[in-house]
Amino acid sequence: MQLQTAKQQKDETPREFLDRCRSLAMKTVPKRELSLLLRSSNNPALKQYYKLYCKTLVKVIKEAKRMTLGERILKSNNKSKTTWDIINELLGKQHTTHDIQKLTTDGNHFN
Repeated sequence: MQLQTAKQQKDETPREFLDRCRSLAMKTVPKRELSLLLRSSNNPALKQYYKLYCKTLVKVIKEAKRMTLGERILKSNNKSKTTWDIINELLGKQHTTHDIQKLTTDGNHFN
């Protein structure tokens, strides 16, 4: 099995690169299988291959995420708001909305 790096080729469009990253990310299933095989084996070559596989997979996933978020910012009309929305998503913060149910001013009630 040939491992690929998470770098965009010169002749590759960003969309093609993202598709390649997604297809490589689908290789988490073989990673699990390799992990199970490694537990029952004492083969140093298999262990080295597994480590390289994991490093490559992490790089691919990070690059795909970076590209996806970059595209989201580029397509946005309000880049600052989108950037902060992404930051808050990554930090796990949720938006809280404060709906005004009723407004009272000088004895007048507004719904």
